[in-house]
Amino acid sequence: MIDFLGDVFELGFMDPAVVCIGKFDAVHLGHQKLLEQAKMLALKNSIPLRVICFFPHPAVFFSKSKLKALTNVEERAELLKFYGVDQVVCLDFNTNLANLSAQSFMDDVLLLKLKAKFVVVGKDFRFGKSRLGGVEDLIAWGKKENVEVTISQEVFYDSRRISTSWCREVFENKNLLKQLLGRQSIFK
Repeated sequence: MIDFLGDVFELGFMDPAVVCIGKFDAVHLGHQKLLEQAKMLALKNSIPLRVICFFPHPAVFFSKSKLKALTNVEERAELLKFYGVDQVVCLDFNTNLANLSAQSFMDDVLLLKLKAKFVVVGKDFRFGKSRLGGVEDLIAWGKKENVEVTISQEVFYDSRRISTSWCREVFENKNLLKQLLGRQSIFK
């Protein structure tokens, strides 16, 4: 179940939370590691774990490509909840979101609208207009705003970093896909 689906400007939460941000299309072992770290922070601080994902995929929005999503938003929300997420927020990836500066994303979205006290992202996380914001910016902002930022460790299988792209590559190889996901595939 999705707790919020809509435009970034319609968003607003009252309670502080641990916030994870990503596309989370496959909810593979790398995503699961990030969620595990975030859930531990949420439990330790007695606040909810709030995950932010996007629809459509940003690559589809910018290129109008036909990138095949591995999960629809409802399946993604169901998987995220299975892995301990309290609130799933799916933002419309639209012109409003695409045009937000990195600073505005941190100040207006993370701090004001999402009430982030902790932020957990992967090391390659990029945000803001033209993807100009990165984890270094997020860490510096967090220190200034008293928001703890955690960069999740990557997860490897057979010396290769697990990624959604790799899951798409091996989609037909159900045995390898199961290893990357850490579970049976629900993908059709």
